[in-house]
Amino acid sequence: MGRINDYGQTLERPHREALAERIEAFSQLGVEFWYLASWRDPFGNPWRYAAEIASSWGLSEKALLVVFVREGGSWRAVGWRGAEVKGRIPDEVWLKALQETERDLGRHHPSLAILSLSDKLLSWLREGKVSRGKDGGLSPGAVAGIVLGGLYLVVRLLRAIHLRRQRGII
Repeated sequence: MGRINDYGQTLERPHREALAERIEAFSQLGVEFWYLASWRDPFGNPWRYAAEIASSWGLSEKALLVVFVREGGSWRAVGWRGAEVKGRIPDEVWLKALQETERDLGRHHPSLAILSLSDKLLSWLREGKVSRGKDGGLSPGAVAGIVLGGLYLVVRLLRAIHLRRQRGII
């Protein structure tokens, strides 16, 4: 049993390698990151399933377990944190990250969702904040570009209307 347990077949080789790199980054921060993807939940309760897996595997206080499990034809994202990790990743950050991951699972392949989740959690551990991923919203530069582009179009439109009025077309 390694840190990546992909019984749900969510990772292809490049994604597995990318996740392994992130697991190493977690290790450098003192966190044991574990991933389990499963087609079934024997308890009918994904949170209990994650807790039972953590207990069965004997995960330490420094462990962070993310579980993707199929439920009703779609993937769920749940997990378990050891006491030390709970002190470093607050409940609201943890639960929000899992909730966003569940939305990602509805739109993207699970491999992208686990990589995005691990990036968010690494960001929190490093900086005390969750950085936005590629599809996490617009950057300030993008918003400024959209606003300036919109203003440019409005000015062009108003100028065209003004010129037409002067020529008596309108």
